[in-house]
Amino acid sequence: MFDIFRLSVSTYTGATSVGCFLSGVIMFFTGRRITLQKGIVSLTIGWILIALSNSQHVMYIGRGMDGFGRGLIVLAVLVITQNNKICFCSYREYCSYAFLMDDI
Repeated sequence: MFDIFRLSVSTYTGATSVGCFLSGVIMFFTGRRITLQKGIVSLTIGWILIALSNSQHVMYIGRGMDGFGRGLIVLAVLVITQNNKICFCSYREYCSYAFLMDDI
């Protein structure tokens, strides 16, 4: 039983690491706004898969997508903040950064 929890956490952590690693490359080629939007889409799809999962495998896929999206978002939001201010934002504020603001 504890192996299920360990694998779930390991999947999330590993996917977050991959997302953080690739976010710099993706931001270089597509820009911060597109990277943030891709992260939000991956995060949302991951949450939907977790919520609607009927097997462990679907939950692991959802956790992986959730972690990858979180890795993309964290670095993109830190780059977006200006004047050396670091802000900790909620999911709703991530969406407002990506889709509503024109100065990104």
